[in-house]
Amino acid sequence: MALLKRYLISAAAVCPRFVFALVSVWAWAIFVSDARGQSTSEQPKAFRTLAISSEAQGIFYDLRGKPVSVTATDAGLSPSYEVPSGGRIVFYRLQPAETASEKPHRINIAEVEMNGVGPFLVFMAAKPESPGEYFVQVAEDSWATHPVETIRLFNFSRRNLVVRIVIKDVVVELAPSQDRVLPYVAGGQFWLQVATKEPEGWVMRVSAPQIAPPKARISAIMFDQAPSINRPATRELQLVKFIDVAPQPVVP
Repeated sequence: MALLKRYLISAAAVCPRFVFALVSVWAWAIFVSDARGQSTSEQPKAFRTLAISSEAQGIFYDLRGKPVSVTATDAGLSPSYEVPSGGRIVFYRLQPAETASEKPHRINIAEVEMNGVGPFLVFMAAKPESPGEYFVQVAEDSWATHPVETIRLFNFSRRNLVVRIVIKDVVVELAPSQDRVLPYVAGGQFWLQVATKEPEGWVMRVSAPQIAPPKARISAIMFDQAPSINRPATRELQLVKFIDVAPQPVVP
């Protein structure tokens, strides 16, 4: 790990043009939301969605007996959706009927339980071997789980990642499907570096400054970039980042 730490430092310091090239090829986005609309004891529990690698389309769940269409993209978080009473959600899609007299056929794709305090994050990833089916993972997104002035890192890559927060000089390794919460110093910026573990060793994928907002928190979701016509064998890492502003205290 000490050797890797030196590598993360030297890659940015010795070759700034290399860093710029890396930053230019991974897709990233920042989304700021007001967390005052998130779940409290007086409001229904809520969840937001994010698609991993590719957009999730044509998905529904039932709320008070009526279907609700769910949007999940890999560009940023969805609007908030209400969690049904009891916390159990069955996501499904509708297969068109063969004749006009028949109703569309319901096909369940995932069942999840949201029994915590809430709100929640729901990550959806299409199964390459089964078109129309998805892996679905739920994460508690309360302020107790992810406090103010911290960054929460999610690794949805198939590879191990090493992440370095330069302002705190913290280096952590994340296995696939792991997440980690790390503090940052509010105000100004900090440098975020991410390397992926490859057969030839560790390869820098992300190296860029990040804003460090006060009275807020950052979520950073990392996953493998989807292949394209121009880059069918890409090994780059995609990063989606969003910021939640801390809820305002309730005035009696």
